[in-house]
Amino acid sequence: RRRAMEDRLREDERKREKDEIEERRRKESEERKQREEEENKKRKENERKRKEDEDKKRREEEEKKNREDEEERKREEDKKKKQEEEGKKRKELDKKEKEEAEKKKKEEMDKHQRDEELRKKKDAEELKSKKEEQERKQEEEEFKKLNNNVPDCVFPYNQHVPSPDEMIRDTESARQRRRDE
Repeated sequence: RRRAMEDRLREDERKREKDEIEERRRKESEERKQREEEENKKRKENERKRKEDEDKKRREEEEKKNREDEEERKREEDKKKKQEEEGKKRKELDKKEKEEAEKKKKEEMDKHQRDEELRKKKDAEELKSKKEEQERKQEEEEFKKLNNNVPDCVFPYNQHVPSPDEMIRDTESARQRRRDE
């Protein structure tokens, strides 16, 4: 009986040790599992934070890039507007210069034309007066030839010298008057 008791005690001791080992293993397993879960949780949390940080950083970079692109686009637009305005001003200036040049050219042409007309008119008057002078001299010569016996002093210096045709006409009109009388 004593031996059976001892055996039972030994058996209970072994069972208790076995149960303790089991319990220790189970606790260690649970602790390990809990640690792994916590590590996983931490890792996931860290991963989530890292991802959020990356997303935030990416968004900020995109926003920065968008702002820079917008500023660049505005600068380009301003530059383009400025160039267009300068182009318009240059065109207007060129147009004014062209108009002024044309106006000056026209004035020069008009002046040249007026000068030319005046010169032609003057030349024509000179030619006419020379022609008249020549005709007058020629008529005087003819008159002298016709009337050699009439002295030059018959016609005062400032009096109109009748042409031979006028004298013939005067003579004919005088004859006609006498006939009529």
